[in-house]
Amino acid sequence: MFTIVGNGAIGNLLAFQCDNANLDYRVIARLPRPSKLNCKTNNSHIVIKPNYQSSQSMINDGIFILPLKAYQIMPAIEQFKSLIGPDVPVMLLHNGMVNHDLILQHLDSNPVIVATTSYGAFKSQTDTLNVTGMGITQAGWLRDSDDNIYYQGLFENVLPPCSWHKNILEILWRKLAVNCVINPLTALHNIKNGELAAAEYRSQITEITLEITNLMTELRLSVTQKELFENCMLVIEKTASNYSSMHQDIQKRRRTENENISGYVVSQGEVVGIPTPLNEHLYQQIKKIETHF
Repeated sequence: MFTIVGNGAIGNLLAFQCDNANLDYRVIARLPRPSKLNCKTNNSHIVIKPNYQSSQSMINDGIFILPLKAYQIMPAIEQFKSLIGPDVPVMLLHNGMVNHDLILQHLDSNPVIVATTSYGAFKSQTDTLNVTGMGITQAGWLRDSDDNIYYQGLFENVLPPCSWHKNILEILWRKLAVNCVINPLTALHNIKNGELAAAEYRSQITEITLEITNLMTELRLSVTQKELFENCMLVIEKTASNYSSMHQDIQKRRRTENENISGYVVSQGEVVGIPTPLNEHLYQQIKKIETHF
């Protein structure tokens, strides 16, 4: 059983994948919510009826998944903590970075999984999910379960292929570098991801990844600037026709994950004494835009 909190793009994607694979799942979502979900892929159009559940029901089995905005993670944990059984694994599935130590403190005994996926999906309407690309999922345990292997096998049926890592923090930082490049630059210049391949953005991408390389090195995470730069360019190429989540948030005058993307890099740099001037500049620009919402 999978309990999915929220019906954003990734929450709906999880419901669609579970439904397709005949896996038991339930969705906890605020009203109003659509009774049917139109799921469109490149070659199919499938209508599912999500299995909604009350937000007051106890959760004593399966995996409890939080596919939310990074700033929604802690409020959701506080809201559902009393309803989650002590042995139920909690999975964090979001962009950006959150305070893992704080989460472990709030979840006294629960096993905790952190995951990131390159699956592409967006909601074109409240009842329509567009799946723009299959991807890969990477996950790791912040706090182990006695049944790690069982839960890993269970989740691998949802967003396959899924690889499990002992040092998931390094994977998250590499994903963070991609987000620090694509999200603020596409949002500020009002462009699709693929336009960042133009020569005019090369120096900024180089500088952003260099700052994050210096920071990761100080944090004893293995990486080179060349690796981060090339990975960013690869993602830009693969998602060329997509708009980033921050671009969409800015266009729709919604709160962004700026604090958990560029802001996280800036704050961590301040903690360890590594300057991150370009990341800070981009962070301040997005923050200034948000003050007018």
